[in-house]
Amino acid sequence: MFCLQYLEWSPTAGARTDFYTDWHCRRHYRDHVARFLRRRNTFTGVLYRDDPAIFGWNLMNEPRCTSCGWALSAWIEEMAMFVKSLDPHHMVTIGEEGFYSSSCARVHLNPGSGDRRTGIASSPWALQEGQDFIANHAVRDIDFATTHVWPDNWLGFADYSPWMANEAFDYTSGPDVWREKLEYVTRWIDAHVADAESLGKPLVVEEFGKAVPVSSRRLDGLLPGESVAGDPRNGDFWVRDEFFRAVHDAVETSVSAGGAARGSAFWVVHQSDEAGGSDADPYRVGFDDWSTWQEVRAHATNVRDAEWRTFEGVCAA
Repeated sequence: MFCLQYLEWSPTAGARTDFYTDWHCRRHYRDHVARFLRRRNTFTGVLYRDDPAIFGWNLMNEPRCTSCGWALSAWIEEMAMFVKSLDPHHMVTIGEEGFYSSSCARVHLNPGSGDRRTGIASSPWALQEGQDFIANHAVRDIDFATTHVWPDNWLGFADYSPWMANEAFDYTSGPDVWREKLEYVTRWIDAHVADAESLGKPLVVEEFGKAVPVSSRRLDGLLPGESVAGDPRNGDFWVRDEFFRAVHDAVETSVSAGGAARGSAFWVVHQSDEAGGSDADPYRVGFDDWSTWQEVRAHATNVRDAEWRTFEGVCAA
């Protein structure tokens, strides 16, 4: 919400989308970036722009400019160049979800463009958010591409979540709706891997997650069979583990083949069960979510091993 604050500070901005075009807003953003990059790590004394512990920079988390993609595109070019001018040592990316514009043949993959045409999935909202995955990431100073995938947010909470008890979100029916979402996740990631390869840039699946039940009980009709190995801690998270595995498989396949996808990051780890803690986030991964952590550990090992095999192959050549 920091962009709204910038609008309030500016004497010339009005509409929300002015964040990307208003001179004062753009200056405030550049000032923020400059101050941040020149901040010293409290523990090491190293400037952030020189700190090897930092992987890279997002220009913004999920930038959108509704019906003004031209403004977002120009802002990305300007700010990516600005960040690079102050910090040539770190990689820069946008932080986009990865929506496609109408100029791309993959626009049909955008949420709201599929076969399910009721509720939230009936509106082509993603097409209107100003992103153009391919053109935006083709910018010279953008070093790697990102995509996010949120099947519950994008396609409706029909299958799982008591947080959204709203029939408008029920884009289909039946206990197997999660399988359709799972197939969508795979198609979405595979498409972005291929497009990142065409750009010649790495891809990180920067955000993904799957909502979990509000309580520890199993949901009748949703989770078939018993929990794995009879472990009750796995019963509630069987579906979520399938989604994590699908993302991880896509990334591991790409890494093993020397493809564009190089890593992934799920949302989100929570420790507390107090108000405002883990129970407040439907995508929480608690410290005791045994089966999900097994999947995450296996993924980390598989990516490390695949990277090592690729490195050995390069050295041998």
